[in-house]
Amino acid sequence: MATCERERKNGQPSKQRRSDEAIKESKLGLHHVQSLRVKGAPPLYADCYNSKFNLGSGDRFRSFAIPNRCHSVVEILQILGLEICYKGLSHLIPHLLHPGPFSRGDKRSNKMADKRKYSGVRQSECLSLARAFEWFKRFKDGRQDVEDDSRPGHPSTSKTDENAEKVASLIRSDRRLSIRAIAETLNIDKKCVRQILHDNLNMQKVCAKMVTKILTFEQQATRKNVCTDILDAIKNDPNLLEKVITCDESWFFTYDPETKRQSMHWKTPTSPRAKKARMSKSKFKAMMIVFFDIHGIVYLHWVPEGQKINQHYYLEVLGNLRKRIRKKRPEMWKEKSWIFHQDNAPAHSALSVKRFLAKHSIPVLEHPPYSPNLASCDFYLFPKVKSALKRTSFESMEAVKEKAARVLKELTKDDFQHCFEQWKIRMERCLDRERVYIEGDNK
Repeated sequence: MATCERERKNGQPSKQRRSDEAIKESKLGLHHVQSLRVKGAPPLYADCYNSKFNLGSGDRFRSFAIPNRCHSVVEILQILGLEICYKGLSHLIPHLLHPGPFSRGDKRSNKMADKRKYSGVRQSECLSLARAFEWFKRFKDGRQDVEDDSRPGHPSTSKTDENAEKVASLIRSDRRLSIRAIAETLNIDKKCVRQILHDNLNMQKVCAKMVTKILTFEQQATRKNVCTDILDAIKNDPNLLEKVITCDESWFFTYDPETKRQSMHWKTPTSPRAKKARMSKSKFKAMMIVFFDIHGIVYLHWVPEGQKINQHYYLEVLGNLRKRIRKKRPEMWKEKSWIFHQDNAPAHSALSVKRFLAKHSIPVLEHPPYSPNLASCDFYLFPKVKSALKRTSFESMEAVKEKAARVLKELTKDDFQHCFEQWKIRMERCLDRERVYIEGDNK
């Protein structure tokens, strides 16, 4: 049989290869039967395997002892057992493979024999009855070779290591090349190019991932240095995360459409797919500024409508934060052990804000530029609160504020601890993946 080009990735023979081997084994068995007849096998043996496959009585068949060298012939009978329905053969084959008490009139024995017959044969990988007769006649006429005759054409030779290397070279030069362009350049079939890409090179074509910003080399270096410094500080002081108070701000709307993931639903192959109209956020909104640590919320502030978040207003918020820390975290206030962490928003990085923090001896953890995936509020707290508010139309901003405050109150201490643990894990992954954005950063 022609060699099958497609092999499984794990190195196991393909289904076509297994079928070819089974057919070849069938031919060898038929050739062995014919050779025994030519050499003068016992009459009963010849009667059992003549061209009509007629058998004698059950008693004569049972009394015949099968030599070990004929085991392949027994396998041929098992392969042909599903397709041959001549008298006596269908129920004699299981008895031949499983010796024991036999009676043609025993219905129970016949049922068990039929069960073994159908459970022990892979019909899709065996020689058909017509082909078995054909090859049996060829061996009877003196043929010795079990290979197929040569036929016009030749097997495909496009899927070679040489072509795989050429495809890989083209992909390295331009990763946006289409399969059609590669096939035309190398003058090979598109189907073969697709097989080389998927099977040999283990590649797939995907869309580009949306990120906040393509970081420059200097920004990537800063990102690495900041993560390294914070992780080293945590290693030197295992309780460092318990001293950190982080903050951020975000907009909340009276109506926020559901996300694509929230709109997913189960459907059957015949049921129609659900549809939804494109919707936008409401015009009524308010900004929340939240400060929290590993134990919970420290200070929650809603910015009045029309108020801009500039350095002067942010200084007022920081003044209120110090009062709230003195009230809710008296030990941290007394020991002056708390550490402040914030992102690089213009109001946060203003010179007046830096002077305020330095004046009150408040240490600050640096935050890498354009890295929302390393800000606890952006990757954990705000998504958790907003997911509870989406798909709901609120009558007023007061209702939004009440709902958001209720969601924050329901968060447990374990939730906040998990948030800070994820922050540490993300910094470690940032170093492991060469300072670039990690998978799932936008979640």
